[in-house]
Amino acid sequence: MSGIVGLVLQKGRPRDSLDGEKIIRGMINGSTHLTNECKRIKKISRPIGGKEFWVGCSSTQRNNNDFSSVEIYTSRNKRWEVIFHGKISNCTEIDNLLSAFNVEVSTKSNAERIAEIISNYGFEGLHSIDGMFTFAAFENLSESLLLARDRIGQKSLYYINYEDIFAFSSDFSALLSLSTIVPMSVNADTIGQYFSLGYIPSPGSAVHPIMKLEPGQYLLHDKKGDVLLDRFFSCNPNGTLCSNDHTISLDVIRSKPIQITNQFIKQSIIKCVPCEAAVMLNGQKDSTLIAYYIAEQDKRMGWDPKSRTGYSLHHEYQSETNAELTKSICIECGWRNHAISITEQEEVNTYLELADSLEEPNGDYSLIFNYILGKNIGLQNQNAIGSFGGDELFLQHERHKNILHQITNYENSESWAKIYWTNINPIGNSVALKEAIEQLKIEPLRDILHKFRILQDEWEHNPKRFLQLLDITTYVPERILSQVNRTGMECGVEIYSPLLHTQLLLAAMAILPSEKVDDLNSESILDKLLKIKFNKLPIAEQLSSMNSTKPFLNLFLKDRVINGVTKLRNLGLEEFSLFIEKIFSDQSSFSNDNLFAISIYIDWLNKLLSVYPSIRHPLLSNK
Repeated sequence: MSGIVGLVLQKGRPRDSLDGEKIIRGMINGSTHLTNECKRIKKISRPIGGKEFWVGCSSTQRNNNDFSSVEIYTSRNKRWEVIFHGKISNCTEIDNLLSAFNVEVSTKSNAERIAEIISNYGFEGLHSIDGMFTFAAFENLSESLLLARDRIGQKSLYYINYEDIFAFSSDFSALLSLSTIVPMSVNADTIGQYFSLGYIPSPGSAVHPIMKLEPGQYLLHDKKGDVLLDRFFSCNPNGTLCSNDHTISLDVIRSKPIQITNQFIKQSIIKCVPCEAAVMLNGQKDSTLIAYYIAEQDKRMGWDPKSRTGYSLHHEYQSETNAELTKSICIECGWRNHAISITEQEEVNTYLELADSLEEPNGDYSLIFNYILGKNIGLQNQNAIGSFGGDELFLQHERHKNILHQITNYENSESWAKIYWTNINPIGNSVALKEAIEQLKIEPLRDILHKFRILQDEWEHNPKRFLQLLDITTYVPERILSQVNRTGMECGVEIYSPLLHTQLLLAAMAILPSEKVDDLNSESILDKLLKIKFNKLPIAEQLSSMNSTKPFLNLFLKDRVINGVTKLRNLGLEEFSLFIEKIFSDQSSFSNDNLFAISIYIDWLNKLLSVYPSIRHPLLSNK
C-alpha cells in the first residue's frame, strides 16, 4: 500500500487553533492505502504569519532504506521540499539536463530529480518530466506549493482548497476525513456523470469540494492562498506543449508507421520494464505483443527468463482456449506461468472487499479481475507490466468501429462526444437515464460536452482522431488507469503500461487514421507488428469473455442494488432512490457490467454517509 498526503495551514487566520499534525494523521488513518506501519510524516515550520506545511507518505517497505516509489527530498539549495509518488521514465534525459548546471544526481531518488530540475529550471522543468507520477513541491522562499499529475493520468491527485486549509492526496478517501472541518456534500453533477459515463471525469470528484488534477496539469497554491491551474502537457498529433517530445519528424512517422511504432515500443519497454517484473496476460493482441517485446528485452539484456512470471486469470465459465494461449506464451518466452482459476464466489468475495473501500467509485467491472491479479502478483512481485490503453491508442476496440459509422452519418452540428457517450457508456437504459437526470434538474455533462465541442470544431475533418483524443484524455485516465492505480496502491504493486509512453502515444496520434481503422475487417498496427516482427498470426477475437453470463453473480448484484436502495431510502434519500429505481427498472436485461456499476456506487454512497455523517447529500429529503 502506498501514497502521499499533504496539508497547508494558512497561519494568522481565524482558525489558528487547528492542529496540523492531528489533521495529517487523521488523513492517513482515514485513507484506504496509507494504513500500514511504514509511514513518514514531516513538518516544514514557517515563521508566524506564514504557512505550516505537513506531508505524509506510506509505501510498501522492501528494506530499511528502500521506500519503493514514494519519496521525500529536500533540494541542495534548501528551497524545495518534494514528496513524490510513482516513477520517472526518462531519468537519463533529466540527468543530462541537470549536468548543464553541474548538478549530479547522488541517489536513485525520483524526488531528488524533481527537486533539482524545478530548482534549476523553474516551472519550465515540468516539460522535461515523463513517467507515471504525482508530486508536491513546497518552495520555502515564496511559501508556494506546486502540485503536478503525470501526462497521461496514470496516477491520481486530489485536493481541497477551503478558506485557510489546502490539502492534497493521491488517495480520495484521505481527504474525506477533513469533513469535520471542511463542509462537504455529494456532488450532484457527478452523480449524472457517473451514470452517464461509468466514471467521474476530472476536474470534479464524487464529493464537493474535493477536486482532482487533470492529466498533464499542474497547480500552484501561492502565499495568499490563491490557486492557479495550468497545463505542462497536452496531446496533439502535430506536437505538444513540450518542445522536445517529437524526436522524429511527423512526416517520417506517417511514412513509416510500422517501423516507428516498433521503435517506440522497444524504447518504452527499455524504460518501463524492470528485471523480474511480472507480466499481466489476457490473451489479447496488445497483451501478447507486449509479452514478446519483453521476452526480446530479456534476451537482449541477458536476463534470466525463468525469473519472470506471466500471470493470467481463467474463469470457470471460460473455455480452455484462454488458459492454453497464455500458457503457450509463457512457455515460448521461457517464463514461469501462474494461471489463476476463479469462480463466481471469488468474484463476489472480491466485490465485497472493493465495496468496503471509500475510494471514488469506478464502474468498470474489470476492476474485480485486476484486483484479483494484483493481489496474487503482490505476494511475489512489487512491479507488474500491463498492456492498458492499447485499444484506445490504436482505435482497435469494437466500439470505435461501431460508433465511427454512426458519427459519419451525422452533420458536424451534432456533438460527436455526446453521440459516443450516449451509445457506449451509459449505465442501464439510456432513455431511462436521460429522463431520470432531467427529473433531477441537473446537466452533468454540460461543461465537458462544451469543452469537446470546441475540439470537434478544430478536428471536424477527422472524426477518427477526435475519438482517439476523447478516449486518451477521458476514458483512459479516469476509467481504465484509475482502477489500475487503485489496484496497485491496494496490493503494493507498481503497474506499468509501456503502450502509454509519451513518444508512442504521440506517434499513434500522428499516424494517419487510415493506418489505424479502415473498416470492420482491417488489421490494426498491433496486428501487423505481431505478423511482421514476431511471425505471429493476429490474435483471434473469439476468445471467451470474462464478463459472460454468471447467474449467481447476477443475482447477488441485483439483491445488492435492491437492499442498497432500501438503506438509502431509510436515510431519507427518497428522490435519489427513485432515480436509481428508474434506471434500474428493466433489470432483467442488465448485464453484470451494469449491475456492478450501479451496485458499487450505491454501496459506496451508503458507507460514505454512514462513516462521515457530516457529509450531506443534495437530494436528502430533510436537508
